Amino acid sequence: MTIYAARIKQLRMEKGISQDQLAVLLGISRSAVGMYETGKREPDLETCEAIADIFNVDMDYLTGRSDIERMADIAGMHLTITDTDPQLDELNRNARQLNAQGLQKLVDISDDMVTSGKYQKTALHRGAEEDKP
Repeated sequence: MTIYAARIKQLRMEKGISQDQLAVLLGISRSAVGMYETGKREPDLETCEAIADIFNVDMDYLTGRSDIERMADIAGMHLTITDTDPQLDELNRNARQLNAQGLQKLVDISDDMVTSGKYQKTALHRGAEEDKP
């Protein structure tokens, strides 16, 4: 089974609709939907766009070119680290390998750490920064 076929089936099941219902939404036969889900047939571009719209996912996700369902959901998340700390470089490398859900979890964890105050840097009298104990 191709990634495309598996994703159509997964999205359909997550949304709780039958092959018959998806077929009606797409204006095609139920057997065509079944063939898409088994990888025996691939939809044309127009049908692929309609499937992406129905499930509110990007075409790249649907076709397996990306593991991010909706790029618009993470468009505002730009991880930019300009410090020269090697740990920040490692964090940046690791973050670039995460999917949208993983990026959101990383953002949530870092927000919690900053909000707690326990891990924030504090300014010293001379203007240097030191980690809090």
